[in-house]
Amino acid sequence: MQPSNIRKPTDRPQRGPRGGPKGPPKRRRRFGIIATFFYLVFLFVPAVAVYCLARDTDWRVVAVYFCLVSGVAFLLNCDDKSRAQKGYWRVPEHVLHLAELAGGWAAVFVAQRILRHKTSKTRYQAAFWMIGLLHQYIACDFMIDWRMTKALFE
Repeated sequence: MQPSNIRKPTDRPQRGPRGGPKGPPKRRRRFGIIATFFYLVFLFVPAVAVYCLARDTDWRVVAVYFCLVSGVAFLLNCDDKSRAQKGYWRVPEHVLHLAELAGGWAAVFVAQRILRHKTSKTRYQAAFWMIGLLHQYIACDFMIDWRMTKALFE
């Protein structure tokens, strides 16, 4: 009787889900220093605008709105990643972009880095960053009493 730990020439090494050798997962950095810097810079102006909005209105309504929108946007990205891995029908990109546009772009940025999802799709990233820039514009314009938008239409 042969011991069970001796490999036969026909035995192949086990492969992981991506075809590589099976073993402990490699540790990878999820948030690079540059990504963190841009995230904080991009978050600063809208955060100040939200603070000004919360000061003028009921802060609880503003806080609940942004928590809900951010949570939904994050969960939509988690669901899309899960569906992609299982081969199911995906969440349409326009739904993901609508969640970003509604105010969840900061949560989507975090979800992209944590899940490593939609980070290399150029068309999606271009739309994502345009939405982020639009949020910057709206936040700046709100803080200066909509002067830039008024100047555009005069």
